[in-house]
This record gives sequence, structure tokens and C-alpha cells, in this order.
Amino acid sequence: MSSQIRAEGNSSPVSLVALGRSLMGTPIPAEALARSFDQLAILLNTGMPVHQAFRQATAVSDIELAQIGRAVERPLMNGIPLHVALKPWAHRLPEIIIPVLEVGALSGTLDGSSNRLGGAMGQIAGLQRHYRFAIFNPWLVIACLALYGASHSFAESPMVALTTLLTNLVTYSVIYIVGRILLRFVCRWEPLRYTLDSIKLAVPGLGMVARNLSAARWSRSFATLWSCGVPVSTAIEVAARSALNAKYERAFRMAALHTRRGESIADSLTDTQLLPNFLVEIIRTGEISGNLGFAVEQFASELEKEALSEASRQLAFIIAAGQIVLIVAAFAQIAH
Repeated sequence: MSSQIRAEGNSSPVSLVALGRSLMGTPIPAEALARSFDQLAILLNTGMPVHQAFRQATAVSDIELAQIGRAVERPLMNGIPLHVALKPWAHRLPEIIIPVLEVGALSGTLDGSSNRLGGAMGQIAGLQRHYRFAIFNPWLVIACLALYGASHSFAESPMVALTTLLTNLVTYSVIYIVGRILLRFVCRWEPLRYTLDSIKLAVPGLGMVARNLSAARWSRSFATLWSCGVPVSTAIEVAARSALNAKYERAFRMAALHTRRGESIADSLTDTQLLPNFLVEIIRTGEISGNLGFAVEQFASELEKEALSEASRQLAFIIAAGQIVLIVAAFAQIAH
């Protein structure tokens, strides 16, 4: 069965977009996934067959996703479940998608699972948009550096300044792309990735932002998996990869092992010492009340707001410090 699916996937030409994203380590955009799964849920509710619904839902959302939709159409027509048909592209999709679709296929509620995935991807897309504007947008940094480098040339000639600006943009863009690709391959060595992510968490100010964002990503993914009926140990382990931090991933994998041994979710997560105490208590209460998914998802939203608020303060401080440095540099240049 798997060989049949691979054959279907490989028959479709690899787009430059997909290749570029793979090299850069960029997944399919969450916004495109949100639109596709929302549309899939609607089409399935109308009674449309899965193969036709998935292809139509992915047709206009994203070029790479549309390619996947075309590639899995025949396996789906042959009776292969959607979560199995998508496995060759598991590395291009968020980790929670295949387990949620598997539960939907087994329980006969694929439309409901698609609807939950659409909602979860939409919330992730919103967080990513805020993150790019509130914390770090590499292309904005590149543009600022290029403008700063070209600013000294305006006194000579506008044409010289424009040439310098374009040269700087190309140079910095190439450096960023090559550096990101190299970093992606280097970070495949788990000890190095773990060390870098641990340092990221320890940086004053920004470390708290990273902690809250990792905890929020895990919480939202866990809540989605739990609400869809994924077994608790699997939900913890799969959601761990959504944290995008090696230290969190390792700790949550250990927590998943503890739950398999019969420990409660809250006790297993307390040992990680990476989640806010209030979140652990919410999980403990949710285990007892049976309302765990909703409570965790609500707290994830609060963590995201707190992280983005702190990031905005840190960004404002960095901008103010940068302005002071530029003013001092300008006065020093005038003095000489």
C-alpha cells in the first residue's frame, strides 16, 4: 500500500516552491491549511466523496498543497484512508494533522476532524502573523540593513544609492537564505539543536517569550488532539513537536512515557518543569472534570497574548536602543 502511495506522489513533478520550502525548513503555510480543512469539512458534509472533496478543497489554497491534493486523489479513490495517503508528505505537514485525520477515519467523523483542524490551523496562522510583526521578520531586517548601507551614497548620486541598495538587498538575502539552509542541516544534530534551544530559553526577556510561545504551541496542539480522541500519551508526544524547541520536545516525550506507565497527565507534566504552574493545575482539574481540551486551549490563547505583549515591549526597547546608537554615530561622524 505504501509503495502505491509513493508512486502516486512521485508521479507529480516537484515544484520549485515545495523544493525551496523544504530546503529552508518552511512548512506549508498554516493559513492555507486552515482554508483547505475548513473547505474539506463543508464538502464532506454535503456528501461529496473524500477524494473529490480533498482535491477541490486544496485546489486554490496553496500551490504545494494543491499538488498534494492531486497526487493523493487516485489512492483515495482506491479506498486508502486520507491519513495513510498523506503519510509521504508527513514532513511537510504539521504533526497533529495525520493523527487527527486517523481518529476521524476510524470513528467515521472525518468531517468533524477536518473542522477541528481548520480551526486549529487558523489560530496558528493568526499567531504566526502576530509573531512576524511583533517579534522578528527577517526580510524587514534585511530591508533596513540595505537602506542603512545605501544611505551614505545619497550624497554622491541617487543612481549610486539605488545601485548600492539593490546590491545590499541581494547580498543580505543570499546570506540569509544560505545561512538558514546551513543552519537547518547543522541542527539535524540533536545535541546542537538542544543546546541552541536551551540558550534561547535562557536569554533574559526574550527567553520568557520563547517559553510562553513553546508552551502555547504545545497546549493548542494537545487540546486539538485530545478533543479529537487521540490517546493521551500519543497526544502529548505528537504535540511535543509543535513546541518547536528541542528541550520541550525531549521533556514531553518523557512525560508521554510516564502516562503510558499509568501516571496522570498533570503529574507527568509537572516533572518537565517547563509549563506554568497554573497550566498544570488547569490540566489537573480538566482531567477530573472531563473538560480538559477546552480549558487548555483557552489558556494557550492567554499564553500567546502574554508572549506577544512581552515581545512587543522587547522590540520597542531594541528599536529605542538602536535609535540612540544611530544618533550617537551621526554626532560622532559630524564631529570628525
